[in-house]
Amino acid sequence: TELKITNAQASAWNAFADAMRANGAVTDTLVKVYLHAGQAFGNSKQYPLATSALDKALAIDPNNIDALLLKSDLSLKQGNPAASVAALNQAIARNKATGKTIPESWYQASVARSYEAKLPSTYETARQWVTAYPTQQHWRDAINIYRNMSGVDRAGLIDIFRLARVTKSLTGESDYLAASDTFTARGFPGEAIALLDEGAAAKSISLSSVTFARP
Repeated sequence: TELKITNAQASAWNAFADAMRANGAVTDTLVKVYLHAGQAFGNSKQYPLATSALDKALAIDPNNIDALLLKSDLSLKQGNPAASVAALNQAIARNKATGKTIPESWYQASVARSYEAKLPSTYETARQWVTAYPTQQHWRDAINIYRNMSGVDRAGLIDIFRLARVTKSLTGESDYLAASDTFTARGFPGEAIALLDEGAAAKSISLSSVTFARP
């Protein structure tokens, strides 16, 4: 729930927490005060102040989920996708370590942000995403992310398309055409034909389409 406090109140709370912390009073209450201050500063777009408050909260409780999620959002607003993804992935790791369910939206946000910034963490987060939520669409998205980022050659594409075939994540003519052409070019025409037959049986493609017509 968004807390409605002014910047002046947030500054006062932040200063009070700093004083208490300087005197050795490091408690969960201080974490909450810093969180409220960070949220208030963030709502008024005082991003450096917000980040500072959240960093103080995390210095006390490094795995505080609320602080990590707020810092992730603030980092993104400040044009720092790497910091945003790092905070979000830490929240994911923390929930995983404590056995809590990780919302799909966390994975999706991390994958989207890291992919946009072309961060190496994209691959691992995408793998975790499809492991936790293994739908056909998610597999297709994860496989396409790998294809687009890795620059894999045609030989490597065979394994990618075989994975897509196993996970039934090929969709429509363009996917089936790319996969069948790759199999054929690498000397596996039988696999290409079997793939197209599967696509037709699943009604994902029509073999009578001009796309698959052969002279």
